This record gives sequence, C-alpha cells and structure tokens, in this order.
Amino acid sequence: MISNEEITIEKNKYFKTEDSYIISDAIIIFIGVGMFITAVLSYLGKVPEEYTFGATLASFLLVFSEWLLLSEKIPGWKMMVSSLCFIMGILSFIVAPLILIGYPKIFNLIAPNSDMLTFSGLGLVLILMGIKSVDHKIKSRVTNLEKENHLESEIEKLKEKINSIK
Repeated sequence: MISNEEITIEKNKYFKTEDSYIISDAIIIFIGVGMFITAVLSYLGKVPEEYTFGATLASFLLVFSEWLLLSEKIPGWKMMVSSLCFIMGILSFIVAPLILIGYPKIFNLIAPNSDMLTFSGLGLVLILMGIKSVDHKIKSRVTNLEKENHLESEIEKLKEKINSIK
C-alpha cells in the first residue's frame, strides 16, 4: 500500500510497480468480463454504436494506463498520467455512451476514429503481453540462476566439510 509520504511527488520520486497494480487489475478484469459478456449477448441483438465506441475508448485508455506502468520504477508524472487514463477509461465505459446518445452530432464527428482506437488498443495489448511475457521469462531465468548458484555454493561447502572429516 502506498503511504501518504510516497504519494508526495518530488523531482526524483519513483513508485514501485506492485503498488500500482493492487486494485487496477481487478477493475480491468471486471470491465473485460463485462465486454466479453456484451460481445456474447450481441448475438441476440445489436449493441448500439455509442456503447461500442465507449467500450473501445475505455479499452484503449485502460491499456495505455497499463502500458505506462511497465517499468520497475515509475516516475511520479507517469503514475499521475496512468491514473488519469485509468479513471478516464472507467468513466468513458460508463459516461461516453450516454454523452454520445445525448449529442449525436459529437458521435458523427468522432465515429471515424473508432477503428484507429480499436487497432491501436489491440496493438498495445499485444505489445504489453509480449513485454510482460519476456520480462517474466527473464526474471524466472535470473531466479533459477540464483538458486543454482546458491546450490553450487552449498555443495562446495558440503564437500569441504566431508573432506575435513576424512
């Protein structure tokens, strides 16, 4: 959990990645499940384009928020931008469709950008998955090498004890 002192933004202040994932993962999974259920239910009837655009915008913002948090240490400004994108992503999932239904002229202006948001969001998802996968594999390999080195040193110590007993 981030303490109040850590929230204070100083010139060279960094946040730990783990701190930023505490609740965001659960919310992203919840919204993802909701989108998946909506996709399945769309076979029963058409989902209004305003809701599709709101979901697309939300997905893009949530993925962008996650993408900003890839490094081990996160500068304060990056944490703020990520948090803002995260909040806007949640709000756009809920509020954007309502605004677009209430003001159809706005939807006509931004509808052409829907494909761009969809493909860039999907692209970011794939990049994010790839980077996290590579990072996980590298960390696993480093951990295994450290364990191997530790075991080798223990074996050497045991050999020395055996030789000293002889």
